[in-house]
Amino acid sequence: MQNRRNFIKSFSAGAFFAAGSPVLSSCKPQNASNDKKLTDKVKTAMLSMQRASWEQGVAAQALLESGDYELTYLFAKEAVLRQTDEGRLSVLYTDNGVTDPAASGEAVLKMAKNEKRQ
Repeated sequence: MQNRRNFIKSFSAGAFFAAGSPVLSSCKPQNASNDKKLTDKVKTAMLSMQRASWEQGVAAQALLESGDYELTYLFAKEAVLRQTDEGRLSVLYTDNGVTDPAASGEAVLKMAKNEKRQ
C-alpha cells in the first residue's frame, strides 16, 4: 500500500488536467447553446429549493449578475416581503446570523432604483 503522503507528493496536477479529468471535461460547455442549457438547469434547481436568507441573497446576486432582471426583481420582492421588524431581509425562520440577511441588499437596492425610474 502506498503511503498517502508520498502519493500526494508524487501526484502531478498538471498531468491530471492535461489528461482531461472526466468530471472537469463534462462540466465544460461545448458551445453557447450547451452553456445556456446548463445555466437553465442550474436556475431550475435553484428555484426549486428552499433557501436561508444568505442563500436567497447569493441567488439574487447571481441572477442580477447574469442579467436576468425579471427573476432578480422577484427575488428582491420576496426578500422585502420576508423582512423582519428590524429590517433584516429574507428571513424565513429564526435567523441568528445578523449579517446573512444583508446578502439580498444589492439586488433589493438595484431593483428599487429600477422601479423608481419606471
